[in-house]
Amino acid sequence: MIEGLGAPENARALAHIRAAVRLGVKPSVFRHEWSTVDRLAVLALFAHDDEQKAKVHGPCGQPIEQAFNPESEGWFEAYGIQCQACAALAAYEDAHAHDKSRGVVTYVVNTMTPADRAALPGWQLPHVADLAALHNND
Repeated sequence: MIEGLGAPENARALAHIRAAVRLGVKPSVFRHEWSTVDRLAVLALFAHDDEQKAKVHGPCGQPIEQAFNPESEGWFEAYGIQCQACAALAAYEDAHAHDKSRGVVTYVVNTMTPADRAALPGWQLPHVADLAALHNND
């Protein structure tokens, strides 16, 4: 069965399996319990999302037609902002580097209580102009 999934005649089945996996449901549930309209809507949405992702350069998140255009040289600036969860993960991995040989898998758990979340001021990713201002104050 695995060898046959890549065959052109199995493109529809493969699309259904991929959609089910992305949705977190069994392929049989997606195929038999979802209406045709719902399945087509999901497949169309995923095709659209995949097409949009293909227009963006993954590492930087910028549109490919701008990021690779030589005329756009000098029009991009990079800034750093720290993800607190990634920082905790990196600190753990640094402290437990010796555990890697034993197959330890690391992950982050959010230990905030509802009261912690309520006390945390609202925060949104700053606009690029705000990031530039922060960078210039360093």
